[in-house]
Amino acid sequence: MDKLHRQWLMLTQIPAAPRKIDCATMEEILREAGYTVSRRTIQRDLMKLAESKVFPLVYDDSSTPYGWSWAREGALFNIPSMGPHTALTFLLVDRYLAGMLPPSTRASLQPYVANADRVLDRLSGTDLRTWPEKVRVAPRNFQLQPPEFREDVLEAVFEAVLRERKLALRYRRRGDNTGREYPEVNPLGLVFVDNLIYLVCTVGSHDTPLQFLLHRMESATMLPIGATIPAGFTLKGYLDKGEFRYPTGEGTIRLKARFDREEAVYLFETRFPGELKLEETEDGMVLLEAEVADSRQLRRWLMGFGDGVEVLEPETLRDDFMEMAKNLRRMYSSRRQQ
Repeated sequence: MDKLHRQWLMLTQIPAAPRKIDCATMEEILREAGYTVSRRTIQRDLMKLAESKVFPLVYDDSSTPYGWSWAREGALFNIPSMGPHTALTFLLVDRYLAGMLPPSTRASLQPYVANADRVLDRLSGTDLRTWPEKVRVAPRNFQLQPPEFREDVLEAVFEAVLRERKLALRYRRRGDNTGREYPEVNPLGLVFVDNLIYLVCTVGSHDTPLQFLLHRMESATMLPIGATIPAGFTLKGYLDKGEFRYPTGEGTIRLKARFDREEAVYLFETRFPGELKLEETEDGMVLLEAEVADSRQLRRWLMGFGDGVEVLEPETLRDDFMEMAKNLRRMYSSRRQQ
C-alpha cells in the first residue's frame, strides 16, 4: 500500500509538458512526505509507469536537468473524475486567483482548467455552465494600469517564497536609473496591493523586513540555500502591526466627520472599521464616529470625498485638512490669475 501511495504521489507532482520535474526534486518532495527512496528507484518506478501506457508520461533528456512530464496531447488522468461543481471552482480560481499562485502551480493547473471547461461544456444550458458569466468583480476605486513584470522574475520569486529559498536580486530602487545587486535575500512572503506585488524579505544577516516591488526587479535567481526566517515572524503578524497601512504616528484616533449624504450612502451598506456611530443629521448630512488607526490610507480615503466631507475631530486631523484646503485654494487661484 505504501508503494502504491508513493507512486500516486509521484504522479500528482509531475507537471504538464513543456515543464518537467527531475528525480532530485521528486526525491525531496517524497522525503517531505515521509518516503525515503533513492533517485534510481524513482526513475525506475516512473519508467515502469510510462511503459504501462496507462499514464501518458514522457521523459525529456534533451537538456539538463532531465525530467518527467505529462504528454501535451495526453488525456488528463484524474481519479475520481471531475464533477461540475469542482469544474466551476477551477474556472473561477483561474479567473480570479491565478495571479496569486506560483507560476509552476498555474502551469500544473492548466490541464485541469481545460478539463473543467470541457466538463461544463457538456452541461450546456444548465445553471452551472452559465454561472461564470453571471459573476464579475467590479472595483469601487479608479483603477490604474498594472506595471509590466518579467516572467522569469515572477517565476523565481514565487518559487523561492514557496520553497523558502534565498534569492539573488538585481533591484532598481525608486529614483535610481540602474539596479543594485542584492546577493542574499530571504523571502518571507508576498503582498498584493491593487496591481502591485511586494516581496517582504530580509537582506543578508539583517532581521528587519523590507518591501521590494516585483516590477522593479531586473533579475532574480533562486539559490539552492534555505532562507533565514526571523524567529516568530508571520506575514499576518507583520501586516497586523500596520505595515502597508502607512501609519502617520498618531496611533488610534477617534474620528468624527460629516459627509454629504449622497457621497456617503454606501457607508450604510458596508460597516466602517471601528464604527461607533453612523446617523443622518437634521440638516441632511451623515455623521460618522469611529475609532480607527490614523494612516495615509485613511487620509486618502477622506480626501477622495472632496468637499463632500468635513473632518470635525480630532483637532489635529481637522487642522491638516484645513491646511490642505488653503493650499488647494491658493493653487487654483494662482493658476486662474496666470
